[in-house]
Amino acid sequence: MSKFSLLISTALLLSTSLLPSIAIAAPKWVKVITDEDLVQNFVDKASIRTNKTSRNYTSARTVTKAVTSDEQMPLRRPYHGQRCPCPYDYAINESNCGGRSAYSRGGGASPLCYAPSKTLRLVISNLVNCKTKERRINAIQAYDSKNKPIARYTASQIVDTYPELVEVSDEAELKVINAVCSGSAASNRPAFQGSYTR
Repeated sequence: MSKFSLLISTALLLSTSLLPSIAIAAPKWVKVITDEDLVQNFVDKASIRTNKTSRNYTSARTVTKAVTSDEQMPLRRPYHGQRCPCPYDYAINESNCGGRSAYSRGGGASPLCYAPSKTLRLVISNLVNCKTKERRINAIQAYDSKNKPIARYTASQIVDTYPELVEVSDEAELKVINAVCSGSAASNRPAFQGSYTR
């Protein structure tokens, strides 16, 4: 097992406090895409659970070197053509949000757009409706280079950054969702209590 695989596996085990009802299985991390800013995106195919038309799954965003400031690692990939919570998002005309973002303007909504300093990886609990391609982020756990949890964000804390239901349009995120929804690695054991409703 590579050093990275060992670190990311340990991070998943440490993150089980975010997912109290999920059955722990040996993670099967699959690299999906590397962002323009060199953030690598992974999906744990062993975490995928089916609940009617939805899937619960765990993903991870990692960098090769821990970030040194709060604005070096976006919590997520950019949104396109929706709204402008974060500077790295794109408006409906595909222009970069930048200083027009809620994060930059201040006042009102205060979205969490970046991982805290010293973050090496983010482990994210997701729920996606495979029919509508709408995704919800349930929780995010940030880890440093020693796999020490340094920040934990619940759904209620990140609602301004991750609206409760977002129809994903970003091509890279759609690759993640299509991989999750393909069913090849899904189990029929639900990871969370309750069902997904629009």
